[in-house]
Amino acid sequence: MTLHNGFTKSGLGTAMLKSRAGQFLLPPAQTVSDAASVLDPCMPPDERLSLAFLPAAGSHPLVNCEYAVVSTHQPDPATAAAVRHFLLRAIAIDGGNGPKYVDAVQFVPPPHFISLAEREQEQFD
Repeated sequence: MTLHNGFTKSGLGTAMLKSRAGQFLLPPAQTVSDAASVLDPCMPPDERLSLAFLPAAGSHPLVNCEYAVVSTHQPDPATAAAVRHFLLRAIAIDGGNGPKYVDAVQFVPPPHFISLAEREQEQFD
């Protein structure tokens, strides 16, 4: 059971939050996607960014990215290949970012430009 399902079962609702654009929004997938969409032109090469309280109209104020911090130097080529395979599977739309996993916890897969940047970051020795 997810935390959200527990709240719902207990009779608690989801609050509308005021966005930077002054709108009161629930957190459905579209408001989360709208928040992420404004970052495409300004995402730094190292992908460190915040999705919270973005100025885009329709963007939910509480949006977060999850990160994996991984050393670029692995003990051997086999370990580097295994780590890379795991990370690529985790971000793949038919893997960890697929509906089977993200829908169950009411997450939204990252926009395409973030997925491309994630793949570019995964270089190991």
